[in-house]
Amino acid sequence: MPATLTLSDSDAMMPAMKLSSFKQVIVGARVSTSGNPVAQAGDFYTEMESIDSANPPAEISLTIDQIK
Repeated sequence: MPATLTLSDSDAMMPAMKLSSFKQVIVGARVSTSGNPVAQAGDFYTEMESIDSANPPAEISLTIDQIK
């Protein structure tokens, strides 16, 4: 870390769940202490809510500063 990522509709896990199909999205990051992909107690994380998917900021900076 740090890491730079770009998210787009091509990153959708399901074709019907594209970022552009939602008015607002939540962007977050999580570091798993167990290595498990499912969020668990003790994981480090952060989230930024209410990102306008039709007019997103050019860049979003996240700081992982919370523990689940």
